Amino acid sequence: MIMKLTGDHALTNAIATGWIRVDNLWTFGGLMIMMKKYLHKAGDRR
Repeated sequence: MIMKLTGDHALTNAIATGWIRVDNLWTFGGLMIMMKKYLHKAGDRR
């Protein structure tokens, strides 16, 4: 969408890549939190 509005420029590519990077970090952080909660609960059952 950004590329359609502004064209194919280096800054546009950097912004698009940056959003993908932030989303990946956000997803990874959420998975780590969920894994920590799961492992904590699994440890309580043993």
